[in-house]
Amino acid sequence: MHENAFLNCTNLETVKIKGNEFNVASFTNCSDFEVKLESDYTNLTIENNLLVFKQTIDGTTYKVLLAVLPKYDEKSLTISNYDAIFPYTFSICTKPTEVIIDGSNVNFDEKVFPFSKVKTVEIKKCGHTYIPSNLFYQAYNLQKVIIPEGILRIEDDAFRYCYKLKTVELPSTVSYIGQSAFSYYLKLKSIDLSNVAIIDSSAFSNCESLNVDLPENLKYLGGSAFSNTNLKSVVIPGSLKAIPSVIFNGCRNLKKIEIGDGIVRIDYLASNCPKLKKIIVPSSVKYISAEAFNENPAVDVEIDSGNPYYEAKDHVIIEKATHIVIGSYGQYSL
Repeated sequence: MHENAFLNCTNLETVKIKGNEFNVASFTNCSDFEVKLESDYTNLTIENNLLVFKQTIDGTTYKVLLAVLPKYDEKSLTISNYDAIFPYTFSICTKPTEVIIDGSNVNFDEKVFPFSKVKTVEIKKCGHTYIPSNLFYQAYNLQKVIIPEGILRIEDDAFRYCYKLKTVELPSTVSYIGQSAFSYYLKLKSIDLSNVAIIDSSAFSNCESLNVDLPENLKYLGGSAFSNTNLKSVVIPGSLKAIPSVIFNGCRNLKKIEIGDGIVRIDYLASNCPKLKKIIVPSSVKYISAEAFNENPAVDVEIDSGNPYYEAKDHVIIEKATHIVIGSYGQYSL
C-alpha cells in the first residue's frame, strides 16, 4: 500500500490486517481508528496498543516496533526491548509526547518521527554510532533531542524541517554533521560544535536564529553551510585551508568575518550580508576569486600587509605580481 494512501482520513474507524505487512505511512494523520488482526498465522501482534512484528530465525526472536497505534494512551514511551523501530512509527498516534530509546540493540532508520506529536526524544542507548539520515525529518512538533556519548555522526537531513526544535544536545564524540542535517531548524539559537571536524553543505542553512562559533579544528566546511543564519561575527579557523562558496550567504546580521592564518583559498565567501563591515584576510591566502566579496555594499576588506600575493585598496583587490585588479568589494563596481 502506498505512502499517504489514506492521508488525513480523519473519519476512518477500523483497519483490518490480514497478512504480515502494515504500512504505517499509508495512514498518516488518521488518528482515531482501531487496528484489528484478522489472521492467526501472522507475525504481527498488538501489545499495549503497540503494533509489533515478531520473527524467529535460528532460535532467536526479533521484534520490530511497527506503529504506536491511535489507541495508545500514555504520554511517555520507553523503547528498550526491540531490535528495530519502523519508519513513521509515531505518525498515527497523538498521545505520546516523550520518547526514550534505551536499548543497545535498538536500531532505527529514516523517518521515524514525521508528523508525530512527539516533543522530546532522549536516546540513552541504541544500536547505532550515528543518527541516520532523515530520522527526525518533518518532526514538526519536536522541541528537544538528547543524543548520547558514542554517537559519531549526524547524517544528511537528520533534523531537517524541525521547525519547533529548540535544543539538541550533541555529545563530545560527534565529529561529522551531514548535508542539510539541521537546515530549517528555525528556533535553534546555539549549538556546541567544538569537537566537530566536518560540517557538510547546507548543514545549518536557514537556521534563522542561529549564532555559533566555528570549531578550532574544523577540517571541512561545505558550501552554504551557514547561509541565512543569525551569525554576527565569525572567525574561520586556519585548519580549513580553503573556504567554499557562499557559506554565509544571506546572513543579514553578520558584521565581521576574520579568516584564520593557514587558509590558502577564498572562493565566493558571502553575499547579501547588508551589515557586513569588515573582512580580514591573512598572509597565508594564495588565491582569491573575483567574486569572493561581491554583493556586500558596506564591506571593507583588510588584507595582511605580509601577504605576498594580494593587497586591498580603494575597494578593489589587486594582484601584487601583475598589478591587475582581480575583484572588488563594497560599493565599488568593476
